[in-house]
Amino acid sequence: MEEVSDLNNPFLTAYSSSDESVDFSRFDLSSDSAVQIACNLLRESALNHQKSNYFFNLCKLNLEGIKLLCRSLRVVSNLTSISFAWNYLGPEGIKPVGEMIRGSIKIKNVYLEGNNLGDDGIRVVVYDLCTKFNLELLNLQDNRIGPEGASFISTNLLRKGILQVLVLKNNHIGDEGARVLSESLISSKSILNILDLSNNSITAIGARFLTHIIDRNKSITSLLLEGNNLRDEGIRRIMFNLKENNSLKYLHIGSNNVSSSGASYIAEALGVNATLTELNISRSHPSQEALRDKGASYIAKMLMTNRSLTKLE
Repeated sequence: MEEVSDLNNPFLTAYSSSDESVDFSRFDLSSDSAVQIACNLLRESALNHQKSNYFFNLCKLNLEGIKLLCRSLRVVSNLTSISFAWNYLGPEGIKPVGEMIRGSIKIKNVYLEGNNLGDDGIRVVVYDLCTKFNLELLNLQDNRIGPEGASFISTNLLRKGILQVLVLKNNHIGDEGARVLSESLISSKSILNILDLSNNSITAIGARFLTHIIDRNKSITSLLLEGNNLRDEGIRRIMFNLKENNSLKYLHIGSNNVSSSGASYIAEALGVNATLTELNISRSHPSQEALRDKGASYIAKMLMTNRSLTKLE
């Protein structure tokens, strides 16, 4: 077995930085021997002293590997951030991660994007996460999460006042998922500051539910809705409520199949709203071309009167 003290140990480079992070990302941990070497390092208190952020992204972890790593991470006393992004763990592989998080005292930030969790995997990990009232950030991007998973997150995390940042980008929550999330976020216990629902197949129907967040939630300062299918009607609904909102600072509504009519709704709302400081209406879809002509003129006129907006993309 390779010794921790061996200066030729390639895994020691994960500790080479002088900051608070240990980064094993892109190390091939698909073999038992490689995982064991990493585990030996994790148990070495001299190396882990004052290290608090641990990254295991794209490590090709298998089920036994993730179990071994999570057992070793339990002895890391300063662990506050953990990332297992893009390891395709699935519902079974996420179990030891959840158990490790449940047993960690200080953990605040969890990054699990790209793990094919699906609704079943979300149910597994949220069961453990709901015990962590100090949890601040949860990134679940690219996990095939549907309305059922969104409902489980809403009931067990958001309604309990857990999480300040929730990233659900590139999933499949749809209009029903938007509904259950919105219902939780108007709860008096909600402390969420940033919500990312980009690329989730939300339509104007879902926008009707999202307006409840803009109208009644006072904690959210950043709302990202890029790449959905809100169209002009969805934008109209959101902008109508934005007129009287005094808490939202950043809004991303780009690539939502919006025409010049949608741009007029945006301009009208921003002519009244005095709180929003950043607006992103950038496009990655040909149907956004309308914003470059007539729609652009609406936005330009708005900029002449709006005094709060500092960044427009």
